[in-house]
Amino acid sequence: MKNSIPAEIEAAISNPDVPNFYSNSFACVLGMGDTAVLFKNGNNPVCVLNLSYTTAKTLAIKLQGIIAHLENASGNKIMTTDDRNMSMKMRHACY
Repeated sequence: MKNSIPAEIEAAISNPDVPNFYSNSFACVLGMGDTAVLFKNGNNPVCVLNLSYTTAKTLAIKLQGIIAHLENASGNKIMTTDDRNMSMKMRHACY
């Protein structure tokens, strides 16, 4: 079964005026009235996203749902960076 991309997202992806970034790591901070997420590619910053608390929480829930769907459909558990880092520390401890 093919996943369909909602028209709003498809239009944004296709629009050259909408910035696109790739990130493989991030850092978060909680401000007085909002949150900020620094997205990085390796150690290089690529963008900062400021979100209200409500939007940040909603985004976290939606992303968790997407990953849960992927894990259920594939039968594979996606490791978090914390999981991966712990796994690598344990692996290096065995040498």
